[in-house]
Amino acid sequence: PLVPWSREEEELLIRIMQDLSQEGRGPASTRRGFWGQVSKRMDNKRSPKQCQNKWADSLEPSLRSGVRARSWTEHDASLLVAKVAELDVDDESMVPWKELGDPAWNQWSGHLLQQKWRKMKRDLKIEDSLHRGW
Repeated sequence: PLVPWSREEEELLIRIMQDLSQEGRGPASTRRGFWGQVSKRMDNKRSPKQCQNKWADSLEPSLRSGVRARSWTEHDASLLVAKVAELDVDDESMVPWKELGDPAWNQWSGHLLQQKWRKMKRDLKIEDSLHRGW
């Protein structure tokens, strides 16, 4: 089961990321094993993927300023639906969520866009049928 992050866990993750940045290692999410090291520094209480997603979705400093600081809007939802439709994929699992980021539109992580998509589907009570029989 998904356990919400505590304030203490969030603060620890922020400190770990600051320490790694000062050590010159920074949040290089593509570096092999980076998020595993972050998880280890959190005493393995959170998986590497949980650490990466929490950082990218809500704790990274750039989230608190600029485009990423603003709230999700109906316009954003419409743009997301249009972008997914443009992909012309047969299945939601084929959507390259990480590639949907567009500086002219958003800077949200692929994980957050996928979460927004799933929430919109639930809210609209759509059963995988938004596009070509999903």
